[in-house]
Amino acid sequence: MPLMPLTGRLVLGIAVLIAVCYGLAAAYLYFFQEKFVYRPSTRIKVTPASVGMYYEEVALVASDGVRLAGWYLPLAVAGGPGVFAK
Repeated sequence: MPLMPLTGRLVLGIAVLIAVCYGLAAAYLYFFQEKFVYRPSTRIKVTPASVGMYYEEVALVASDGVRLAGWYLPLAVAGGPGVFAK
């Protein structure tokens, strides 16, 4: 039995196995994609007041009409450093 046909069948078998595994992984991700989306809770568990900080609730309306709500925490020292996080 020549070596080339055996090697060719082995390479073809591995390629088919990889293609099947890739297809199964793609199908799994497609059908269960909703489970991978993070949906934060609408209930706020911890506020700045619960850790002893003063804050004010603020709300803005964006140009597209979406209402954005957040907290305003004034600096403890005027002109002191501020921290912004996205």
